[in-house]
Amino acid sequence: MSISNSVIEQYKLILGQGKLPLAWSELELDRLGIRSVHSLRRDRVVGGGIPFIKDKGSIRYPVLEVLEWMHKNLKTSSSQ
Repeated sequence: MSISNSVIEQYKLILGQGKLPLAWSELELDRLGIRSVHSLRRDRVVGGGIPFIKDKGSIRYPVLEVLEWMHKNLKTSSSQ
């Protein structure tokens, strides 16, 4: 699934970032309120979370993957 440029622009406004970087660290995702460091680490072990890249011990989350994950997980009801 690929999200449209208009959706990306909306996320820029929501996140308060005029220009999005290529990737975020787990601390940046925590500060943005997207996912806590603890949840991200658990997801990496268990699987099923936001896709990530591991390079020389550094974990990065590609911004487009994060935005797609957020968009895919939108809910309209608490019973979903």
